This record gives sequence, structure tokens and C-alpha cells, in this order.
Amino acid sequence: MTPENVRWILAWGAGLVYSVLIGAFFVKRVVELLWQKAGAPAKQGAASLSLFTGMLDRALYAGALQLNLAGFVAVWLAYKTYGASRDWDKPRQVGNQSIAARTVRHIFLIGNGLNVLYGAAGWKLMQFVQGSEWVKLAIVAVGLVVATLVLELWVRRQAR
Repeated sequence: MTPENVRWILAWGAGLVYSVLIGAFFVKRVVELLWQKAGAPAKQGAASLSLFTGMLDRALYAGALQLNLAGFVAVWLAYKTYGASRDWDKPRQVGNQSIAARTVRHIFLIGNGLNVLYGAAGWKLMQFVQGSEWVKLAIVAVGLVVATLVLELWVRRQAR
């Protein structure tokens, strides 16, 4: 195996690990917190199916961008949004709590926005590993995590 092949494998590995796993950890924290702030019982807002869908989303976004298929991201987001939008005019029952339709829509959009950001960051990390641009890699990787933590802190400080 050539050094170029190894770098390619490392690039894809780093990008996918960051977007899928690191992204899952931080997006889940924010989305669960948003559901709790909306009044949903703990652990019911971000179910395991949503977690795995988000992981798939971020892998698809990073991979599609790396393969110059950005249009796929738009189609995938349109498909997801269309499917979710059919329920946006009615409140969602979560446990004994009714969550306003507007709140459900906003949580969906925030979660998807974070997924796109982590997917795009994974794509950039792939490029940075391939180009040995370690400072840029660190800035993007750490910067998005810090930005997500700031968002989480801001959400925690908001009244319900």
C-alpha cells in the first residue's frame, strides 16, 4: 500500500469518525436538551432511531461532499424536510406532554443544521488530512465543538 493510499484511508476515517461519532455526541446533547426545554420527558426526545438517522445523515453529507456530490445533500435534506413537514401543523404528543408544532419544527431544523455542520466539518477534515493541513484541521474540529458547547450553554440558560 502506498503512502498516498494510507493518507486517503486516514482522511476518510478521520472525517467520518468526526462527523458521525463526535457529531452524534454533541448533536444528541443539544437536541435532547431542546426537547427537555420544550417539556418532553427526559430521553424521549432523541430516540435511538433519530440518533442513527443523524449518524447516517452526517456520513452521507461528508461522503457526498468529498465526492463532489453536493447536490445529493440538497436532495436528501429536501426529502427529510418534506417527510417531516407533513406533521408540522399539529402538536406532537411526547409522553403526557403536548409539544407545539412550531417547537417541533424548530428542533428538527436545529438538529438538521447541526448535522449539516458536522458533516461538512468531516468533509473538510478529510481534505485537511490529505493536504497535511494540521492547524486548519484543529481549528475546524475544535471550533465546531466549542460552538456547539456555546449553543448548549445558551439553551440551558433560556427559560422554558
